[in-house]
Amino acid sequence: MKRQIEKFISFLEKDRFKVDATNENAFYSGTKRITYDGRQADEAVLFTLLHEYGHYKLRCAGKKYAKRYFSQKKADKDGRSKRSIAYKVDILREEYDAWRIGLEVAKELNLKINRQNYEKHSAICLKTYCGWVCDSGNYEY
Repeated sequence: MKRQIEKFISFLEKDRFKVDATNENAFYSGTKRITYDGRQADEAVLFTLLHEYGHYKLRCAGKKYAKRYFSQKKADKDGRSKRSIAYKVDILREEYDAWRIGLEVAKELNLKINRQNYEKHSAICLKTYCGWVCDSGNYEY
Protein backbone atom coordinates (compact mmCIF):
# COMPACT_ATOMS: atom_id res chain seq x y z
CA MET A 1 0.00 0.00 0.00
CA LYS A 2 2.87 2.38 0.72
CA ARG A 3 3.94 2.11 -2.94
CA GLN A 4 0.49 3.14 -4.08
CA ILE A 5 0.55 6.13 -1.73
CA GLU A 6 4.02 7.13 -2.94
CA LYS A 7 2.91 6.78 -6.56
CA PHE A 8 -0.11 9.00 -6.01
CA ILE A 9 1.79 11.61 -3.99
CA SER A 10 4.39 11.73 -6.77
CA PHE A 11 1.58 12.30 -9.28
CA LEU A 12 0.24 15.13 -7.10
CA GLU A 13 3.64 16.74 -6.63
CA LYS A 14 4.27 16.72 -10.38
CA ASP A 15 1.11 18.82 -10.63
CA ARG A 16 2.54 21.20 -8.00
CA PHE A 17 0.45 20.01 -5.08
CA LYS A 18 1.78 20.27 -1.57
CA VAL A 19 0.87 17.16 0.42
CA ASP A 20 1.26 17.11 4.20
CA ALA A 21 0.53 14.67 6.99
CA THR A 22 -1.31 16.63 9.70
CA ASN A 23 -4.23 15.80 11.94
CA GLU A 24 -6.95 16.59 9.40
CA ASN A 25 -8.10 15.58 5.95
CA ALA A 26 -8.59 18.62 3.71
CA PHE A 27 -8.12 20.18 0.30
CA TYR A 28 -7.18 23.86 0.13
CA SER A 29 -8.21 25.08 -3.30
CA GLY A 30 -6.37 28.39 -3.23
CA THR A 31 -3.00 26.74 -2.64
CA LYS A 32 -3.29 23.27 -4.21
CA ARG A 33 -2.57 21.79 -0.81
CA ILE A 34 -3.88 18.47 0.49
CA THR A 35 -3.51 17.40 4.08
CA TYR A 36 -4.28 14.02 5.54
CA ASP A 37 -4.47 12.63 9.02
CA GLY A 38 -1.16 10.85 9.43
CA ARG A 39 -2.61 8.66 12.17
CA GLN A 40 -4.78 6.81 9.64
CA ALA A 41 -3.93 3.36 8.34
CA ASP A 42 -2.11 3.40 4.98
CA GLU A 43 -5.18 2.30 3.05
CA ALA A 44 -7.23 5.14 4.54
CA VAL A 45 -4.46 7.60 3.68
CA LEU A 46 -4.63 6.63 0.01
CA PHE A 47 -8.42 6.80 0.01
CA THR A 48 -8.30 10.24 1.62
CA LEU A 49 -5.77 11.56 -0.88
CA LEU A 50 -7.90 10.33 -3.77
CA HIS A 51 -11.01 11.92 -2.26
CA GLU A 52 -9.34 15.27 -1.63
CA TYR A 53 -8.00 15.26 -5.19
CA GLY A 54 -11.57 14.60 -6.28
CA HIS A 55 -12.49 17.96 -4.74
CA TYR A 56 -9.77 19.60 -6.80
CA LYS A 57 -11.06 18.03 -10.02
CA LEU A 58 -14.59 19.19 -9.25
CA ARG A 59 -13.59 22.74 -8.42
CA CYS A 60 -11.52 23.08 -11.58
CA ALA A 61 -14.69 22.73 -13.60
CA GLY A 62 -15.44 26.47 -13.27
CA LYS A 63 -18.92 27.29 -14.52
CA LYS A 64 -19.92 23.63 -14.44
CA TYR A 65 -19.01 23.53 -10.73
CA ALA A 66 -20.95 26.75 -10.04
CA LYS A 67 -23.97 25.36 -11.85
CA ARG A 68 -23.93 21.97 -10.11
CA TYR A 69 -23.27 23.36 -6.63
CA PHE A 70 -25.24 26.58 -6.96
CA SER A 71 -26.01 26.95 -3.25
CA GLN A 72 -22.34 26.71 -2.33
CA LYS A 73 -21.43 29.43 -4.79
CA LYS A 74 -24.30 31.55 -3.48
CA ALA A 75 -23.03 31.08 0.09
CA ASP A 76 -19.62 32.42 -0.96
CA LYS A 77 -21.34 35.77 -1.57
CA ASP A 78 -24.07 35.61 1.07
CA GLY A 79 -23.15 33.89 4.33
CA ARG A 80 -26.81 33.54 5.33
CA SER A 81 -27.16 30.92 2.60
CA LYS A 82 -25.02 28.56 4.67
CA ARG A 83 -28.06 28.03 6.91
CA SER A 84 -30.13 26.64 4.05
CA ILE A 85 -30.88 22.98 3.51
CA ALA A 86 -29.93 23.49 -0.15
CA TYR A 87 -26.42 24.53 0.89
CA LYS A 88 -26.00 21.49 3.11
CA VAL A 89 -27.27 19.16 0.39
CA ASP A 90 -24.80 20.75 -2.05
CA ILE A 91 -21.97 20.04 0.38
CA LEU A 92 -23.11 16.42 0.66
CA ARG A 93 -23.39 16.17 -3.13
CA GLU A 94 -19.84 17.46 -3.57
CA GLU A 95 -18.54 15.02 -0.97
CA TYR A 96 -20.20 12.12 -2.76
CA ASP A 97 -18.88 13.30 -6.13
CA ALA A 98 -15.35 13.72 -4.76
CA TRP A 99 -15.37 10.09 -3.57
CA ARG A 100 -16.66 8.94 -6.97
CA ILE A 101 -13.99 10.92 -8.83
CA GLY A 102 -11.29 9.65 -6.48
CA LEU A 103 -12.16 6.10 -7.51
CA GLU A 104 -12.08 7.07 -11.20
CA VAL A 105 -8.64 8.64 -10.73
CA ALA A 106 -7.36 5.49 -9.02
CA LYS A 107 -8.44 3.49 -12.09
CA GLU A 108 -6.89 5.99 -14.52
CA LEU A 109 -3.56 5.83 -12.69
CA ASN A 110 -3.71 2.05 -12.26
CA LEU A 111 -3.51 2.33 -8.50
CA LYS A 112 -4.16 -0.96 -6.79
CA ILE A 113 -6.93 -0.41 -4.28
CA ASN A 114 -9.53 -2.65 -2.73
CA ARG A 115 -12.77 -1.31 -4.19
CA GLN A 116 -14.92 -2.82 -1.45
CA ASN A 117 -12.79 -1.17 1.24
CA TYR A 118 -12.86 2.12 -0.68
CA GLU A 119 -16.66 2.02 -0.88
CA LYS A 120 -16.94 1.13 2.81
CA HIS A 121 -14.54 3.92 3.85
CA SER A 122 -16.34 6.49 1.71
CA ALA A 123 -19.73 5.40 3.10
CA ILE A 124 -18.50 5.86 6.67
CA CYS A 125 -17.25 9.35 5.81
CA LEU A 126 -20.44 10.27 3.95
CA LYS A 127 -22.55 9.11 6.89
CA THR A 128 -21.04 11.92 8.95
CA TYR A 129 -22.22 14.46 6.39
CA CYS A 130 -25.65 12.85 6.21
CA GLY A 131 -26.03 13.37 9.94
CA TRP A 132 -25.03 17.02 9.58
CA VAL A 133 -27.49 17.58 6.72
CA CYS A 134 -30.34 15.94 8.61
CA ASP A 135 -29.60 17.70 11.88
CA SER A 136 -32.80 19.06 13.39
CA GLY A 137 -31.61 22.67 13.22
CA ASN A 138 -33.70 25.45 11.80
CA TYR A 139 -33.32 25.65 8.05
CA GLU A 140 -33.98 28.38 5.60
CA TYR A 141 -35.13 27.20 2.21
